Amino acid sequence: LGDQTELQDTLVEYAQCMRDNGYAMDDPDLSDFGPGAADDGGERIQGGGPFGDVDFDDPAFQTAQSACEDILGGFGPGRGARSGADAGQDS
Repeated sequence: LGDQTELQDTLVEYAQCMRDNGYAMDDPDLSDFGPGAADDGGERIQGGGPFGDVDFDDPAFQTAQSACEDILGGFGPGRGARSGADAGQDS
C-alpha cells in the first residue's frame, strides 16, 4: 500500500489545480475513498470518491481536468483505463 499522507497531498494538489483552472472542487475526504467506503446508512458511496459529487460532463470540469490530469498520473475523477491512442494499441 502507498503512503496515505503522500496520496492525500497529491489529491489536495489536484483539487487546488482544479480550482485554479475554474472548477469548484473541495479538498479530498479520504474517509469516502476506497473499497468499502460507506455513507452513514451503510450504503456504498458512488460518485466522485474523495472529491464528493463531481459532474464529469461539466465543461468547466473537462477543461480543468485537461490541465490537471498529470498530477494524478492517469487516475482520478473521470479517469480509469485509458482508451483510444493511450490504450496501448498494437500497431
